[in-house]
Amino acid sequence: MKKLTLLFVLLLAAGISVANDPYQLANEPALFRNLVPDSLVTYPPVRMWSLDNGLVVLFWENHTAPVVSMRVGVKTGSMFEGEYLGAGISHYLEHIVSGGTTERMTETEYNDILSDIGAINNAYTMRNITCYYINGPSGHFATELEILSDWVTNCGFDSTEVAREKGVITQEIFKDMEEPSRVMLDLFYKTVFLEHPARHPIIGYIENFLKLTREGLIEYYDMYYSPDNSILAIAGDLTVDEVRTYVDSFFGDWERSTHPAPILPEEPIQLTSRYVEKTGAVQTSQMRIGWRGAKRGDPDSWPLDILTDILTDGKTSRLHKRLVIDEQLCGEVWAMHYNPATRPSVFTIGVSDFDYEDRDRILDIIWEEICKIKTESVKPRELERQRRLLVKAMMYENETVEGQTSSLMFQYLTYGRPFSIDFLVQPYLDVRTEDIQRVANRYFLPNAMTVAVLHPPSEKEEKEIEAKPKGGIQFEKYTLDNGMTVLVAENDNVPHIDIRMYFNAGLRFEPEGQMGVCNIAAAYMMEGVRGYSTPEKLREYMEWNGYNISADGGNNTIYLEATLLPMDIEPGIELLARMAFEPTFPKESLPKLKQKMRIKLASQQNNWSSEAFYYFRKNFFREHPYAGNPLGNEKSLEKLTRENVVDFYNKYVTPSNCVLAIAGPLPRDTLLKLVEDALGRYEKREIVLPDIPDPEPATKPETYIKETDRSQVTLIIGYPAPDLSNDDRYPLDVMKGFLSGMDGRLHEELRGSRDLVYFVWGSSFLGPDGGTFYITTQTSPENYDSVVAVILREIERVKRGDFNDDDIATAKTLIRERFYRGRQRQSSHVTSAALDELYGLGFDYDYRYLEHIDEVTKEEIVAYATKYLQNPVMAIIAPEGFEK
Repeated sequence: MKKLTLLFVLLLAAGISVANDPYQLANEPALFRNLVPDSLVTYPPVRMWSLDNGLVVLFWENHTAPVVSMRVGVKTGSMFEGEYLGAGISHYLEHIVSGGTTERMTETEYNDILSDIGAINNAYTMRNITCYYINGPSGHFATELEILSDWVTNCGFDSTEVAREKGVITQEIFKDMEEPSRVMLDLFYKTVFLEHPARHPIIGYIENFLKLTREGLIEYYDMYYSPDNSILAIAGDLTVDEVRTYVDSFFGDWERSTHPAPILPEEPIQLTSRYVEKTGAVQTSQMRIGWRGAKRGDPDSWPLDILTDILTDGKTSRLHKRLVIDEQLCGEVWAMHYNPATRPSVFTIGVSDFDYEDRDRILDIIWEEICKIKTESVKPRELERQRRLLVKAMMYENETVEGQTSSLMFQYLTYGRPFSIDFLVQPYLDVRTEDIQRVANRYFLPNAMTVAVLHPPSEKEEKEIEAKPKGGIQFEKYTLDNGMTVLVAENDNVPHIDIRMYFNAGLRFEPEGQMGVCNIAAAYMMEGVRGYSTPEKLREYMEWNGYNISADGGNNTIYLEATLLPMDIEPGIELLARMAFEPTFPKESLPKLKQKMRIKLASQQNNWSSEAFYYFRKNFFREHPYAGNPLGNEKSLEKLTRENVVDFYNKYVTPSNCVLAIAGPLPRDTLLKLVEDALGRYEKREIVLPDIPDPEPATKPETYIKETDRSQVTLIIGYPAPDLSNDDRYPLDVMKGFLSGMDGRLHEELRGSRDLVYFVWGSSFLGPDGGTFYITTQTSPENYDSVVAVILREIERVKRGDFNDDDIATAKTLIRERFYRGRQRQSSHVTSAALDELYGLGFDYDYRYLEHIDEVTKEEIVAYATKYLQNPVMAIIAPEGFEK
């Protein structure tokens, strides 16, 4: 009887709270809604309220899928650390609070509960906020929210966990010291800011971090972790009554407290230019150029924001065209005007993947283009294009619950309102060409310019360096007269249309000596088509209209992707058809496309995981095409001719070798007719696909070592795996579920109970011709032997059947919930349907996959492990002189 009475009181209280809800978009004054036409803004079902203790609660109701995301943001970060500034105490505390022992449960008990229900959790620290989140099934909302509340409000500061995470973060700091993007960011911020705490890395300096104590963590936690200094954001398949009831229950008793208001030093005005450079373990150079920008909301902020797009957004933008396309001096150029409320604004131009010797030429071109804008402003057409693109971009909403909670929190922190697009559109639309010219002259001063460069060591420097179907999208299958397979689905939950066209091709079918030809062929589709025969004409047409269309090649396919609004669908799908079947292959484009591939290859080498993965593939797959790289290599790219590319394209890009999937907010018949009208006119051509034998597995354990100038050891251990259509893939996925991941055995043994690694994961690479299951990790040379021993021991445990029904059930739950989370976007459904149909699995395979997973038994997993987990191939990226 008491339980029923309590439930009644809670529901009654929830009902009263909802009736007096202080904020919901639907109840705002009509004056607010008149700022922007309804056609430009879709108002989401967002609510906001505050508890008596000061906790701000934001809720986005979304019934698309049975999932929920929740996050607590505590308004402290690396900039507000006071006496601990530069030590990374906010980040250290995040590691302890997230998933840790509390006064109610142990870390292991929390992990078990979340694993059982298929939820995942994580956290992150920024300069101004620390966030903790759980994503999981909405049916377990109460359990998930109670756990999140436990962590944030009742951290236990278990001594073992505090010591363990100190070791983990120590490894993370050393890893970051070799991560090019991290090194570049820290180098730039230290130079731009002289006094402001944003100059310090979030993770802290190693010497300061190691001085932190458990007592210091508790003091910092008590100082800042309070409801009046926090925000709770929730999005998912719930009602506002449910949310208010459980939020009141789990967060209502959290006590308000006093905490010091952050006092940030004022950054002095920059009166002289600044330059800094650093050598690193990179293959290509990176550079950032910056000026102080405008404060958020300042009239100058809107034209500065638009100017970033004019300079670098799209292939016809000024800097991209000159630096990437015309002179091919770099692989990427981008611009950003970042103006958070908590630190001075910075207008940044970033340049990636260039030769250090071209630094001055690149800077000269950037300055030339800026000076043109200062003297001539921009063309009205350029500005109008950005207005069109901006308005269209504002029409695309967050589709996932994770994105919605992130948006709610960011919007509230920035504007004090959980939804602000309607107030932001008009200031951008009001920008004129004279505004662009004015801000360029005001802010882009040579004496206020900062340049930071990260580049590879010179030869001299190198010598000195030591070494559930609910919410699903239902497709129907049609076949056009020309043999093209078309999958169509109507979906009213999003405002846009997604299209995917896949052809059997890829690295797998490339002729010997022509590695990379598929990627070049895909890139050629973007270089010119009938009616827009040159790259310049095609890019200008696409960017003026805001068409999101791209083409690419992979291991098994060549494909085109398009995301279009209903207002653009007829001309957009017509352009997509011409790109697929009427490319012009301009001769002058080939050298530029080859250079792009070379830059991408060099960029891959800068990323330790990509470098290791392709080194592993080369040695694991040996004679099979999968041993190669879809981007090609220097030798193959040099030899490729336009005739090679056209021959490959003609052989594989034909309607009878194509599966097209389309979904969006138009009737199914309308979508099908659009496809028939645009693509049905191309002639049918029969095709015989090559017969590629499965890769031969190793007959004994093999080890391959590649020496680099990195200080950490990257290790991949791989085993044979079945092809996509083999039923053995299901026990593999379940086994992978309890071996890898944040709660998996490998993570627990290598990081959880010890601090041998910062991360470890198990992955599978499956194709039509077989594949591999491989484990990737990174560690120090001195821990290498221990790490290998642990991994091999865990593999042997699986082969012996040393796991139980709970392990299997947990893995299946995780697979199911990850599956649903991965299907929140319309594009993911479209992609899966097209590929599954192309590979012979059937367009409706997606949910049948879960049925197969549910049927996996322990005996099948042991049989799989016994059959496949033999003769491992180890690929090692190690410092010079490493001996295993």
